[in-house]
Amino acid sequence: MGYIPMPASRLRMLTVTGNNDGACEVTAIQRVIGVSHSDTIALLKTTYQLMNGKYKPINQIITTESGEMLK
Repeated sequence: MGYIPMPASRLRMLTVTGNNDGACEVTAIQRVIGVSHSDTIALLKTTYQLMNGKYKPINQIITTESGEMLK
């Protein structure tokens, strides 16, 4: 098996449930890091929705680790 590159940010996928419109959505959370992996600057949260058989990004926000939205 060959080398498989992994993002340093460690992509984490979370399925969004209980959507009232019945759409299938997935939220990906990525850490934005500084000089070292332990230096988290923020979290990038991207929500994708299944449209015509493909996931398309519909929302993207940047938050602190505690969930406070950054502007």
